[in-house]
Amino acid sequence: EPLSSGGQHAPIPPLPDRTQECPLTRLPRRAQRWPRGGAPKRPQEQRSALEKEAVVVSLENLMTFPFVAQAVKAGTLTLHGLWHEIGEGGVEQYSPGTGGFVPI
Repeated sequence: EPLSSGGQHAPIPPLPDRTQECPLTRLPRRAQRWPRGGAPKRPQEQRSALEKEAVVVSLENLMTFPFVAQAVKAGTLTLHGLWHEIGEGGVEQYSPGTGGFVPI
C-alpha cells in the first residue's frame, strides 16, 4: 500500500535514489584500500581509519563547490585535512602526495 501524506489519500511518490551523489556513500568503496596488511583488526584502528577517510571525503566534497575549486586553483585558498586523536593528544595532517596522514 502506498504511503499517504497525513489526512490526504494521494500516494506520496518515492524519493529519487541519490545515493551516488552523497559523499558518504563513497566510504565503503574507499575502505577497500586498506594497507597491505588488510583491514585493521582492532576496533579503535578501524574507527581511526574511517575517521581519516571521512576527512578525505570532506576535502573532496569541498572541491565540488566551484568557488572553492577556483580559489584553490588561484592559490588564494588552501585546504588542510586534520585528524585529532583526543586520547593521545596527537594531530595528523592529510598529505595528498602520499594519500596518507602524517603527524604534525
